[in-house]
Amino acid sequence: MVVMDADSRIVSVNNAFYQAFRTTEAETLHRSLFEISNGIWDTPGLRTLLNEALRSDVPVEGCEMERDVGDTDWQLLVLNARRVSRDEDGSPMVLLAIEDGTLRRRARDDLVSQNAELQGAFALQADALRVANKGRSEAVLDLAAVNRELEAFCYSVSHDLRAPLRAIDGFSLELLERHAEQLDPQGLHYLRRIRAGTQRMGQLIDDLRALSRASRQEMHREPVDLTQVAHTVVADLRELEPHRAVDFFVDAELVTDCDRRLVQIVVANLLENAWKFTAKKANAGVEFRRTQSRGQSVFVVRDNG
Repeated sequence: MVVMDADSRIVSVNNAFYQAFRTTEAETLHRSLFEISNGIWDTPGLRTLLNEALRSDVPVEGCEMERDVGDTDWQLLVLNARRVSRDEDGSPMVLLAIEDGTLRRRARDDLVSQNAELQGAFALQADALRVANKGRSEAVLDLAAVNRELEAFCYSVSHDLRAPLRAIDGFSLELLERHAEQLDPQGLHYLRRIRAGTQRMGQLIDDLRALSRASRQEMHREPVDLTQVAHTVVADLRELEPHRAVDFFVDAELVTDCDRRLVQIVVANLLENAWKFTAKKANAGVEFRRTQSRGQSVFVVRDNG
């Protein structure tokens, strides 16, 4: 965290800044941000970010900045800035928050690379099937191989995601248990939201692996109340964006026989899409209903986005 005046002179920083960028109070305070640390902060993008923050009441978020670390390594910094006011005279200042996003970027790049390799493998497999066309038996064997590759990919992704997820969950729990008194009610609310999100992501990782094995496992069918599932998803969406006004209508007693965990994924995806595509509608509306087609129940999600 860095607090600067309107001329980008540093008023205060926290200890994490000193540690992360190996600087001292004497080398930092009352100097321009663009002069310290051999000028690593003197970039057009950062100057623009700080100017935008000073001119607006809306925070400027998600600006990315790469810097070299040594001869061969690099670091990704994610910058968020907002205008604040000095307590004494109300003069405008800028609060700059700096997050190290290197691990997240590398994980994303690794996933993109793995996905590209997997798509290449799938394309080669498809070409081989079209050229060879050796009959149903060989096609079944090839499909089994593709499914094994898909399961291996899902396992690799879920395994790589668990370590940073455990770190987020563990450190947020430490904050909640040891430093709760230092946070106001809104801060505690956000922290609990972070913990709930990490736990939900952990469940989604488990579901991803289960989905990759679904073709080789029997579904566990049981009566599931889709009305309750839909209301849970809607409640989560409203909590994430409380300013949105969306008129949801969900039929009562939508009970059907299905695999609970897999259908939860389906319902969540459909309702989240409806929420997303109604974002620009002043009178946004989403429906989740049951209809009949050829003597069978059909569950339908509709929106006006």
